[in-house]
Amino acid sequence: FHFLYKGEVDKIKKRYQNFILINTNMGFGNNIRGDDFVKSNYRIRFKNIDQMIAFDKKKLEAYKSLIIDLFQHLGKTIILRPHPEEDHSIYLDAFKDRNNIHVIYEGSVIPWILAADTMIHPDCTTAIESLFVGKKPISYLPDDYPTDLVTHLPLKASECYTSENELISFINNKMNSIRK
Repeated sequence: FHFLYKGEVDKIKKRYQNFILINTNMGFGNNIRGDDFVKSNYRIRFKNIDQMIAFDKKKLEAYKSLIIDLFQHLGKTIILRPHPEEDHSIYLDAFKDRNNIHVIYEGSVIPWILAADTMIHPDCTTAIESLFVGKKPISYLPDDYPTDLVTHLPLKASECYTSENELISFINNKMNSIRK
């Protein structure tokens, strides 16, 4: 059913050319309503909410670093799609001086996945959507991440990395094999 998204995919590709799509899910540690809201709203459902918030903050910092390193090493345009519950201004501020890093949240994720060369996520359900449309997703999590705080199915669907250098090398090798 890719043809259903052809018009949107063509518009995205025309505007951004070849790009890496990064979907985040740090809604506990980067919530638009703040940590106090998250604690009061989610504590009943998640007894370890303080650890979840702290881990999301760690993922947030890891992703800000990863995005800069991806751009510096690969020179590709990067589209960052934050989770709807996240404070997008954190990313807008972090990348405001980077012309080829765009923070965008618009429309369905499917055309963005179809248009992207590569899709990276921490442990986000967009990995399942990516797999369903025929694009193997890539997961990046900080080294020694707490396995009890991640969503496992998206990781099982993905090529997984905990090293920025190994991830960048994998994408670079993938790009070089496509060029040949």
